Amino acid sequence: MAEHPAGAAPHTGDEPADGHRTMIELTLARLEEHGDRVAITVDDADTPAEWTYRDVLDRVRIEARRLDGCGVRRGDVVAIMAGTTPIGLVLRWAVNVVGAAFTSFADGYSAAAVAELLTTCRARFLVTDHDRRALAADAAARAGSTTVVDIDDAYTSADPTPLPVRLRPEDLASISLTGGSTGVPKGVPRRAAVPDYSSPAALAGWRDTVQLVCTPIAHIAGTIALVVLAAGGRVVLQRGFDAGRVLAVVPREKITTIQLMPRLLHQLLDHPDLDRTDTTSLRRLRIGSAPASAERIGEALDRFGPVLGQTYGSIEATTITTIGADELARPELRGTVGRPVPGVTVSIRDDGGAELPAGATGEIWVRGSAVMPGYVGDPQQSAAVLHEGWFRTGDLGHLDDAGYLTLAGRTKDVIFAEPARIYPGDVENALLAHPAVAAAGVFAVADPDGTESAAAAVVPRPGHSPSPDALLAWVAERRGPARAPAEIHLVDDLPTTPSGKIDRAALRRELTGR
Repeated sequence: MAEHPAGAAPHTGDEPADGHRTMIELTLARLEEHGDRVAITVDDADTPAEWTYRDVLDRVRIEARRLDGCGVRRGDVVAIMAGTTPIGLVLRWAVNVVGAAFTSFADGYSAAAVAELLTTCRARFLVTDHDRRALAADAAARAGSTTVVDIDDAYTSADPTPLPVRLRPEDLASISLTGGSTGVPKGVPRRAAVPDYSSPAALAGWRDTVQLVCTPIAHIAGTIALVVLAAGGRVVLQRGFDAGRVLAVVPREKITTIQLMPRLLHQLLDHPDLDRTDTTSLRRLRIGSAPASAERIGEALDRFGPVLGQTYGSIEATTITTIGADELARPELRGTVGRPVPGVTVSIRDDGGAELPAGATGEIWVRGSAVMPGYVGDPQQSAAVLHEGWFRTGDLGHLDDAGYLTLAGRTKDVIFAEPARIYPGDVENALLAHPAVAAAGVFAVADPDGTESAAAAVVPRPGHSPSPDALLAWVAERRGPARAPAEIHLVDDLPTTPSGKIDRAALRRELTGR
């Protein structure tokens, strides 16, 4: 199966997968089948815990009855705000049992932003816990039409008697949120039919998986976790990413699978405990959601072995390209994100929509059966990105003659400097190739007359103190003086959006006050 489970198109529901027409029916059957097998391990120093499949199934049934008692009905949308916790996964299934669709919110949003998300997704209910209760109440009041359900409140019945599943294959099962790098995230609908990545043959490949989830379950790690649990594997949850804790848990729990953004992989590579950590249990170390530098990929291959792979995709189109360890063993391919997965076509277009030849940089357009039908409740934005079966990703890149894709950044992030356009991702990769650089973010600054130039924020690697002038010379040598930043700031960390991507607007405000 594809390493990124969102990469396949769903079944129509006409051909049941393993006798089940919806993913929730399949999952409930598997939870019952696996019984006393450990499903979820909570790696938390204060509240460690283990949940068996039976525990998970009982809690799904209990929460489904609670939601039913609160008035959740088929066709409703229920927002979940519970962090990277077992209940955050359980609630997804409970929502589907009663026939509703779920959407999950990562931590890091303000009450105003959560209110906008509730409105975007048309959520009638917001389920939350004690830690997030005040934020949830504030957001629901702003949204005006959302009822808060507190999972910490005592309730009179803890009845695990199953309710009949109300969700149908054609029903809305979930709303996935885009990264929000260009504003408030948009909602992408997913139907209830069993997707190809959860067919019996595909799930068999995940049965012995032990997945570490150390990033928000509202994103791709949570999607993978649902597949791993349906397959009979085990999920280990950490509430947030900490490189030292990740390295400690890998040998202790015999972790086989981790999904990370490149900047988090860099933190693992730079951590002093890495050299004395046994990581031989790893079989899949996947990176995605942002470009990775060729040099750091080489370091990861040397340290972790042939388990590293990279995917490029979007919420709107799922997996677009992928590249495995065998291809990454070729240094000339490490700056790419691979070739399109089966069933996906990639085209590079100019500003007018005309196709560009190999080697030319332009916007990445994608066509395939997994492309979304449109954003939830936003026909104007849908029309802006969907054209005759093609999805305009808003990302920039180029294809080589062999079909390998290299990313250059976002169309909205392009810096129109003189005498050349500057692509932030390209400059960031040049900076990341420097042996003293751990992370980098490039953003635009404008003079009073509107002339743009590039600025960069750089996080040095531990024990290094690179000079801004040396880094500027480094970029100028590799990308040319016209594409080098006008200024470089050394910082301790980079601000990120709740989805984990570099927040360029926040960088600009913090470093320039603009």
